[in-house]
Order: sequence, then structure tokens, then C-alpha cells
Amino acid sequence: MSQGVEVPLFGLARLLETIEEFSFRKGRDPYTRELLGYLRTWGYGEDLLLLALRLGLVERYDDYCDPRSMRVCRFNRVSGRGREFLRHYRELLRLVGDGGLALD
Repeated sequence: MSQGVEVPLFGLARLLETIEEFSFRKGRDPYTRELLGYLRTWGYGEDLLLLALRLGLVERYDDYCDPRSMRVCRFNRVSGRGREFLRHYRELLRLVGDGGLALD
């Protein structure tokens, strides 16, 4: 039997929800440094972000950090696949929370 890679579903969901919440509140996507600071985790947060990128859950793009400066930052946004992941994750939590999932 081959061993699969463990995917931290809760961590990925938290990362994606944090990006969505930041974008909703600030009206723009977070750049990586902001995102990791908002998550309050750097090493693990960066690993999660790289995993989310490899899985196609997050898209990255470069743009000016501030319209008044010439500094370029790498911004992060939830991809269509990431939104689909969150939809299924939330539905699973709803099923488990409602007791609608029988594990017998």
C-alpha cells in the first residue's frame, strides 16, 4: 500500500478564508507579507501558501504595493478551484456539525 501525502485541510481552509476576508475588508488582495502577518504564522503559513499554490487553490500576481511607491509586491487571491474547495469544505463541516454524516 502506498502512502499518500497528508494535506492539512483545516490549514488550507483557514488560509483561503483569510485571503477572502482580507480582500472583503480591505477591497484588495493581500500581498504575501501581509497575509502571513494576518495569519500570525510565518514558517507554517508559508508552507501552506506554497501547498495551496501547487494545488491550484491560490493565484499570485505582482503589482505595486502602494500606488504612491515603486515597490512591487506579490499578491495572493483565491482561485476558482480554491473557491470550490471552500464550498465543499464548508458543506462537509455543515454535514458533520448537523450530525447528518453517519460513520457506522
